[in-house]
Amino acid sequence: MCASDIQSNPFINIMKKIAILALALAASSAFATTSATGKISSISFSNQNQTYTVALSVTSGAPASCNTTATYVFQSTRGDASVNVTGGESPSFPQGLEMLLAAYNGAKTVTIKGLGICTTANGAEQLGVVTLQ
Repeated sequence: MCASDIQSNPFINIMKKIAILALALAASSAFATTSATGKISSISFSNQNQTYTVALSVTSGAPASCNTTATYVFQSTRGDASVNVTGGESPSFPQGLEMLLAAYNGAKTVTIKGLGICTTANGAEQLGVVTLQ
């Protein structure tokens, strides 16, 4: 079988297209946003990189697969590429701390939607949206 036979073979062409489609789907799901619902179990602040970390006791939904600790990270004032976040800046979330503290202090249920991008340090996902229930 020569190279021209392989290129003109319809089965091989179909298999190439399937492989490309599978790779594209895998790449898009790596950064897919997810949401999890539950109560906030802790909020911490790191002065070293000026980020807040929020831990969620998940009752439904699930964080992104890269979020191995059900924690989310954000900054309260501005994005900062110096924080140890894979894929870019930590999102700026000025009102986020107030919303999260209200939910934590009132033992309210929240839904957190992550950005599907996790830090390399501890598996915390970048926080995208918070909804108080």
